[in-house]
Amino acid sequence: MTILDDSDSLLYNLDGELCENTYKNRDYYVFAYGYEYRQAVADFYKLSGVTPLMPKYVLGNWWSRYRAYTQQEYLDVMDNFIKRNIPLTIATVDMDWHLVNGIDNKYRTGNPYPWESTGWTGYTWNEKLFPDYKQFLKDLHARNLKVTLNLHPARGVRGYEAMYKDMADAMGVDSKTEKPIDFDFSKYQYKNAAKTMVYNKFKNVNTKEELQKALNGLAGHKRLKSQLKELLYMAF
Repeated sequence: MTILDDSDSLLYNLDGELCENTYKNRDYYVFAYGYEYRQAVADFYKLSGVTPLMPKYVLGNWWSRYRAYTQQEYLDVMDNFIKRNIPLTIATVDMDWHLVNGIDNKYRTGNPYPWESTGWTGYTWNEKLFPDYKQFLKDLHARNLKVTLNLHPARGVRGYEAMYKDMADAMGVDSKTEKPIDFDFSKYQYKNAAKTMVYNKFKNVNTKEELQKALNGLAGHKRLKSQLKELLYMAF
């Protein structure tokens, strides 16, 4: 027998937003199946939804290095791996893919921590390093590589970002004030706006098909499907 205490988990309110559980009652699930292990797991999946199988490329070699590569330098590195017959499946582009330096001080918080005082959070491509980032992504895909972008979302969307106005409009913020759009994935409005105005901008033409494959086994689990979609929106 196993008892699952779910009392402290977040809840969805009537607006579909994640919120803190303020109820004082306890919330338990009791699994009492004797030796019927398979049935116990099957019933657990009725609560959690089935576990999607990871695509094979996730289990391959990932490559990453924290360095401000140019578009051509990065491609040259990938070609060097190919030349040496070193197989890779995922190319990780570290944070310098987006604007990091030269950001006006008015957008900085003054906090001494690097993720606060510098441009660790960012969504606008650095076109000095990546003058044609769309071609860059196509070139990596042509080398049979999946791509992931290093992202630190903690500072939300700030006034210098390319999509700031669209994001501000979606959040009901006057874009002329350049007020930061704080990161808060517990709020449905932010999640929906960020997905539409920010993360969807990075999807390539193949993402829809790959996402659908991952969701095929989730029929009947609408909430889990929704959560999985959010996690996969940054997958290239």
